[in-house]
Amino acid sequence: MFKDRFNTLRDRREPPPLTPPPLTPPPSLLDCKPGDLVCLKSGGRSMTVVDRAAGYVDCVWFDPEGHLQERTFPTEALSEQMPF
Repeated sequence: MFKDRFNTLRDRREPPPLTPPPLTPPPSLLDCKPGDLVCLKSGGRSMTVVDRAAGYVDCVWFDPEGHLQERTFPTEALSEQMPF
């Protein structure tokens, strides 16, 4: 009897609404634009910003063998780099 009552009460409760967090870019690179130089906070080569969207930045760079690479990084992982 207790088990049936518990299941009935549990079934009456509605789950909380699932709302995704807002897609706002973090403040770290809000002012970066295509053509700006950035680098990973953990180190590595200079990369050129080619595009950005909510919280992410598309970058290109040349690897040590001279091949063009392209990746998308979260803005939290990048820092602005001053041009030489």
